[in-house]
Amino acid sequence: MLTFAFISLGAPLMLLGIAAIALPIAAHLMSRRTRQHIIFPTIRLLMESRATQSNLYRVRRWILLLLRCLALIMIAMAFAMPSCTPQRTIEPDSQSKTGGAAVIFLIDTSASMQRDPKSTGGTSLLHSMQAIAQRSLASLEPGLDRVNIVFAQAKPFALFQSPAGKPILSTNHAAIEQSLGSIELTAERADLRGALAMAGQLLSEAQNVSQRRLVILSDMQQSNWKEVEHAADGTSILPKGTVVTLLPLKIEDATNVALSESRSEPAMVIVNQQALLITKVTNHSSSGRDVAIAAQLDGQPIGVRTIALAARESREVSFETTMTTQGRHRVEFSLTDDALALDNKHYLSVEAMQRMQVVVAGDDDPAALGSASYFIARALSPRGDASDLIEVRHLLSLDLAQADLSRAQALVISDVAELSPAASDAVASYLHQGGGVLLFTGIASAPALFTSLQDASDRFVKSQDAAANPAGATLPIMPWKPTQLRDFSSSPQPMRITSGTWNSPVLTEFDESARQTLSQIRFHLAWAVEQSNPLASELLRYNDNTPALSLMNIGTGRLIVANFSPSLQASDLGKYGSFVALSHSIMRHLRPRLDWRSMATVSQPVFASVPIPVGEQPGAIVIEGPGGSTMTPQLSRSDSRMSVMLPRTKASGFYRVLRNDQTVGEVAVNIDTRESDLRTLDASAMTTLFKNDNITIDVQSAQAASDGLDLRGQPLWHWFIIAAMGFIAVELALLTVWNR
Repeated sequence: MLTFAFISLGAPLMLLGIAAIALPIAAHLMSRRTRQHIIFPTIRLLMESRATQSNLYRVRRWILLLLRCLALIMIAMAFAMPSCTPQRTIEPDSQSKTGGAAVIFLIDTSASMQRDPKSTGGTSLLHSMQAIAQRSLASLEPGLDRVNIVFAQAKPFALFQSPAGKPILSTNHAAIEQSLGSIELTAERADLRGALAMAGQLLSEAQNVSQRRLVILSDMQQSNWKEVEHAADGTSILPKGTVVTLLPLKIEDATNVALSESRSEPAMVIVNQQALLITKVTNHSSSGRDVAIAAQLDGQPIGVRTIALAARESREVSFETTMTTQGRHRVEFSLTDDALALDNKHYLSVEAMQRMQVVVAGDDDPAALGSASYFIARALSPRGDASDLIEVRHLLSLDLAQADLSRAQALVISDVAELSPAASDAVASYLHQGGGVLLFTGIASAPALFTSLQDASDRFVKSQDAAANPAGATLPIMPWKPTQLRDFSSSPQPMRITSGTWNSPVLTEFDESARQTLSQIRFHLAWAVEQSNPLASELLRYNDNTPALSLMNIGTGRLIVANFSPSLQASDLGKYGSFVALSHSIMRHLRPRLDWRSMATVSQPVFASVPIPVGEQPGAIVIEGPGGSTMTPQLSRSDSRMSVMLPRTKASGFYRVLRNDQTVGEVAVNIDTRESDLRTLDASAMTTLFKNDNITIDVQSAQAASDGLDLRGQPLWHWFIIAAMGFIAVELALLTVWNR
């Protein structure tokens, strides 16, 4: 690029075309004839009268030559791509004499950018973005303007970085142009706040610059950019004086239906028992649609459901099935193609087990007749062999801290005097991650136990939500506060359960006869309570209106607290068949609603826990991703288990954990559900989004955006074309007049 005063030339070599004026000049000279002057006295006076006309003819020819040369010069100047450049003003503290600009291209590579070209005027957003960015880059001056690209994806990164990995600006425009030609869109959700922060840091650190400019190339997806608007820091992360140029890509109203939140009920299926495979269907379109959803189990079709969805409506669709083999099974839901193909498939990995696994933690002897653990084990597993539906594993309370609860479908805590902080943390983690816990208070020191579990829950919430919950707010997880253990063993009026929420899913199997039987059972020990939690559901009550059984929903997990114990010392409950029915009903309700271990979102890490006997070598452990590609995970071993982690996933599909070529785990990875809403921000919303006293907003129209950014000034080539046409028009007009 060549600059003269306020005029910049994008293609200065085109000025060589000015040499074409030699053609009309040569034609003009060649048209002149050499004449021999012979004077005839008889016509001398006549020749003198024509002299003035001959001189006028020569002037006309020079005028026409001038017009033709000017027309050729104007055409050559137009091809040189001239633009009017305002004078670069250098910052007061700058010692630079150049006044180059600092320009950051923020390029959105999130999943929504992969929308169907039919909704973008027939050209993919990627190609449109590349073309606009390359034209914008061409308007900058190599060697003067410093540039970088920040790619907005789950983990934003800059093209140019120092050897230490720090983003830096560069005048290497050729590398930028090459990178623009090789952009790859991702299936991730962009961290736009992080990308803006990185761009703001680059612009803040730029010194000796005449201008700081941030150029944003994005589909301006509403659901993603609204997060920037709602952020506390907003756009204040950009330095003062920054010019933000928004180049919105041309997008029409898209018709998109998406699948999300797939699950099975129960989350861990029992072999040969009926299960429901469920997925959520959302119509993100502005009009109603009939949608056909197909489901496959291990590659075999199991059904198709067709539903009518109104605009913006969501609905769950379920498929009944039975899994006949133990192990992991792959479920795939699918739709017909629409505006975004990435969300037309949703993956689910379901584990089928021969028996339901329940962990019972108690400090009493499960073999001692009359103990709480004895009655619990007999109620859950009456025959005590593989024919029972439930497999019971007994642990001491101290062992909870080291126990692997990932495969347990329920945890029962009974007659535990206290839990160590590590054991309480293990229980709280299991509960908050979707597990179900049944807590018998009985003769235990309930106040200390409740406090220990509440403190562990608070620690878990603070550690998981530190960014979203900086104030450290917590939520009570216990249904009530126990105050005093009351003994009714010698009372003439024993405690009995006389009322209940019988329409609760936990108690629906209790008919009138079962309720009558339950009301005849004597309870010797029960806690007086206070400060009932308004979020608790009271399932059973004693005859003095004290809660006997309460339910708390903790996220996707469930906590049921029993104000009694099945031990003979505390009640007669363990001797009755009602306890067996109640225990099995509670276990069915406590089964996890979501198998959080087997699902993840694109860009999130994949975790697995592989059992390895003590003293045995782990062997080769790899992760096989979609398409059969293998990846080496990060490994860490503790006792008899190996923790496996793949830090980042890049595509949706199934990820298998292989140990010595044998499958030991599997995770289904899907795109972020928020990427499916393809609505975009309009120009006014974009302006409001970046409204800030420190920055200037430049929102270009779709037509102007297609020409790209013009940092060098206003283009003048069209004025030179008009001037050339004007000179040619004047020439033609003069010839018409003179030839009359």
